[in-house]
Amino acid sequence: MQDITTEVETKAETETEIETKTETETEIETKTESKQTGVTLGTLSISIISMSIILILALIKIYLSNKIYYESRYVNLIEAEVEALKEENNILQLNVEQLKYKSKVTDTIFSMDEMPQMTQQASQQTTTNQNNNKGIDPRKEGSYDD
Repeated sequence: MQDITTEVETKAETETEIETKTETETEIETKTESKQTGVTLGTLSISIISMSIILILALIKIYLSNKIYYESRYVNLIEAEVEALKEENNILQLNVEQLKYKSKVTDTIFSMDEMPQMTQQASQQTTTNQNNNKGIDPRKEGSYDD
């Protein structure tokens, strides 16, 4: 009889162990399921911090892109003005050279026109001098001083 009681006791212990194992297994499963599906405060804070960092970086990129865009527009405007001023400078230099050339040509033409007048004046002066030597008054032609 002792064998039977020991057997019954062993069976009872085994059944209680099995029930205990089953309860612990179910508790473990529920804990792992809750960890897998639940969001803890730590994961929530990590996700919020990472999203805020990404947002800050995106805003910085947008700001810098806008700054670069407006600066490049200003640079292009300045470059266009520089090109226009260079072209205007070239046109003004050409005008100055044309005026210098015109001035030189006009001076030589003027001096060439003066040459016949100067020769006429010189010849008139020589005739006047010759007439004065003869006693002829150049203001009164035909009058002679004897």
